[in-house]
Amino acid sequence: MPAIIITMLIIVALAALVTAVVAVGMRGKWSDRNPDVADRLGVLGKHLNGEAEAPEQFVQMYDKGTERMRQVAARRHPATSDQR
Repeated sequence: MPAIIITMLIIVALAALVTAVVAVGMRGKWSDRNPDVADRLGVLGKHLNGEAEAPEQFVQMYDKGTERMRQVAARRHPATSDQR
């Protein structure tokens, strides 16, 4: 039962976040009341839509993780790593 309640709270929080992004950040009805919040939520909306560039730190983290996975795969399967 607690898992259901926690899940529903997460769903409600996500719905509220999406509503805030649309109402404020995507140049909605309340975007003129607080321009700083509107700008931040607008950037968030662009990231969620895939329109914004990824932050450099995220790209570096992704590249390091990919390289680590290749190293692990090369240790586990040495014959297949030479073909790349």
